[in-house]
Amino acid sequence: MSYSSKQACANQQGVIGAAAQTIPDQRPFAALQLRQQQLMHNGTNSSAAAVLQRVTKTTVSGWERFEVHKGDLGKGSGTNSTTRAHVNDPSTKKPSSINFAYHEIGISPTSITANKIENPQSTLSYKSGSYWDAGHKLGRQNGGSGTDTDWVFPQTPSINQGNTRNMTELEKQQYETFVDSQGGDTMSQKWRSHEDSFNSLVSKSSAGGYWWFKPS
Repeated sequence: MSYSSKQACANQQGVIGAAAQTIPDQRPFAALQLRQQQLMHNGTNSSAAAVLQRVTKTTVSGWERFEVHKGDLGKGSGTNSTTRAHVNDPSTKKPSSINFAYHEIGISPTSITANKIENPQSTLSYKSGSYWDAGHKLGRQNGGSGTDTDWVFPQTPSINQGNTRNMTELEKQQYETFVDSQGGDTMSQKWRSHEDSFNSLVSKSSAGGYWWFKPS
């Protein structure tokens, strides 16, 4: 995957006056301006109260790229009945594997190596009656939405949930067999640990980070 990163810098205009005492106190205006900018970046409800942050998602060379900043962390949402029904709909494509990558904004390598994790269909339905979980393309902890069908994908439940609390005894056996076939590591760690690493990267960065997602 090749791409180039460009950063835009916003310039702030100062207030110039003939004498300091003739310049109005700009702090209330600056606070209001900042609030307006925050509301533009955030979703707002009818009372103009800030709700979930809106991470920027764009398509680049067949990949979905999410631009995440510190203010987006922890502002994601869980899945709902609509997105869970969507991923289990027969017409929704079920990817056999998932490719993903991430890095800090401003770092522009000519290419990056994507991680890949298999995404097999469960042999049996979970107790919920569903074969697929609504997996976040961008993790909830990183600002990803679980209520928008375009932000979720059909994900193997055992990989998404990372435990066996919702499994039948037979499913637990199948899960353990699958984990062993993949090298013995807990499958959720192959996915969740990267989400944790990206969260740490963004929280420490002054520029934010990009999370790349591509099903196959």
